[in-house]
Amino acid sequence: MRMTYEGDLRVTGDFTTDVSQQWGGLGKYPSPTDMMAASLGSCILSIMAMKAKAMGFDFTGTDVEVEKMMNAQGRFVKFIVTVDCTRAIDQRTAEKLERAAYGCPVHAAIHPNVDQEIIFKWNLTG
Repeated sequence: MRMTYEGDLRVTGDFTTDVSQQWGGLGKYPSPTDMMAASLGSCILSIMAMKAKAMGFDFTGTDVEVEKMMNAQGRFVKFIVTVDCTRAIDQRTAEKLERAAYGCPVHAAIHPNVDQEIIFKWNLTG
């Protein structure tokens, strides 16, 4: 799933679902478990965008990509979230936005046995 922060606290993405072929569906659209990944990514972007707005930083165009890993029983085992901000940003602002990302309620709601890795890609200045 790939989503983009558009500004004004709006994150856009594709939210039509389909059951995966593994479970008998067509698999044309994201599955309900993909939506969990989308919720995590969208929440992280939204929380970071709120912090950026409060700091006067334009977060528009920042992308997040979420990879989910599941076991054979269909349970989540890991999420890898990559936040990619191409705008020029200083180290201090980047650190504040990273801390904000970990305040995402979806991140907090995921069972502690599920590993969550967040990778930040910044265009650091100075």
